[in-house]
Amino acid sequence: MKHLSDEQKSIINIQQTSKINALAGTGKTFTLIHYAKEYPNKKILYLSPHRAAIDHFTKGIQYYNLKNTHALTTYAIAKKYIYGDKKINVTANIPYLTIKNIAQPYIKNLNKKHQNLTIYHIQNIINKFCVSEERKIQNFNYLKHLNNNETAFAEKNYDMIMFVAVQLMKQMHELQIPIIHNFYIKLFQNKNPKLLYDIIILDEVQDSIPSFLQTIQNQNTTIIYCGDTNQELFHYKGTVNVFNQLNIPEFTLTINQRFHNKIDQLINSILQWKNTFIYNNAQTQILHGIPPEKKHTKTAFISKSAVTLLHHAIKFIHENNNEPIYFPGGIQSYINHPYGFSILDVLQLKNNQTTNNPFLKNFSYFTLNEFADETNDYIIKNFIKLCNETGNKLSSLIQELEKKCTQYPHQANTFFSTVHKVKSNEFLQVHILPDFIPLDELITKRKNMSREEIVQEINLLYTAISRSTYKLNIPQKYIPIL
Repeated sequence: MKHLSDEQKSIINIQQTSKINALAGTGKTFTLIHYAKEYPNKKILYLSPHRAAIDHFTKGIQYYNLKNTHALTTYAIAKKYIYGDKKINVTANIPYLTIKNIAQPYIKNLNKKHQNLTIYHIQNIINKFCVSEERKIQNFNYLKHLNNNETAFAEKNYDMIMFVAVQLMKQMHELQIPIIHNFYIKLFQNKNPKLLYDIIILDEVQDSIPSFLQTIQNQNTTIIYCGDTNQELFHYKGTVNVFNQLNIPEFTLTINQRFHNKIDQLINSILQWKNTFIYNNAQTQILHGIPPEKKHTKTAFISKSAVTLLHHAIKFIHENNNEPIYFPGGIQSYINHPYGFSILDVLQLKNNQTTNNPFLKNFSYFTLNEFADETNDYIIKNFIKLCNETGNKLSSLIQELEKKCTQYPHQANTFFSTVHKVKSNEFLQVHILPDFIPLDELITKRKNMSREEIVQEINLLYTAISRSTYKLNIPQKYIPIL
């Protein structure tokens, strides 16, 4: 206990269900490990939706030999509960052809554009239902989750979309087709499991989906909800930030254990700007404390979009011929679409060349752009943007990148990542790339953006900056003027 702050000591003494709001770099994982260490006779379960957080926490419980504590991703515990050790075919998204084959009798009289829109909505309704609190898809109000561009078509074809979605879910339940991760989370929720632990720690709670949160809230045990309200980044995937909804004792971590003092000053100014201009609240939870010793050696280039990231990665390898680079999640995750095509397939479409991809062959380059606008598919939008900017050079540029990329993070000193994929990581030096929205522009865009969208933009910048421990290269336009 001698190395713990008063804030951390207060958390270690928690005896009831509570929430911990921890700013970036304030020793949350260290504190939670010591919390588990303090109660050797309690059976403790640590959960997080992020694999990196599980890995960090596991190192701590192994170091202290904490036999009483288990660490699992939220997906791992649900999958284990539903399927045990049975091997199942799991996928991030239901394959396009799988949906099309089941939907074909009902969409065969539609034109190609409307066929693809129907398939999109079938996939979308399943995804949005599986993350929701609703237990039956027939009771799920899909239309309220759509923007204005999507509603008219979905409403007109709602019965067909719902019918095919139900058929697909039946086939997933019977293991006839690959299962998406959030489907077995839904099964987990509907089973009303009782987890036999004295204490459950749910970390990164701001990134949890409602279906899993409901399952945890129904447990008759002590629950510790942890996270950083300023790092909610996955609202577009249906996650919810439940901190303000939980009427339970709250603890905070605010003492800087990561950053050089100039970085924590910048982070504090962003938090103050957010509270002043977005929440009209002058009171701000801020970082304070003594800068730590440098303990990291790696550099990261962090962007909001894959397009900007790939541009800078290409520039970097041309200027640093012999230096390997690493993309968290792998380079393929930045150039491939969930529907099974790559950015190079889109380039073929641009050049009026034939493609074998069953999704893309239904489109021209122009109608693909239309589809991306109508469905707000930001991955396709990014692919089209990069194809337009680089033209036929794109193929050779991607090949160059692939040659320079390492498979494992320890093999490279330089990382390239979008902010969503770099959470739970720290670097000696971070370069903030110039595709975030400047804070002053967010004020002028208030009329065209919801408050949730504006907050997400600020959170993206906050999270990217807070990955650096010592040196930060940041465009002047991102430094707030208070």
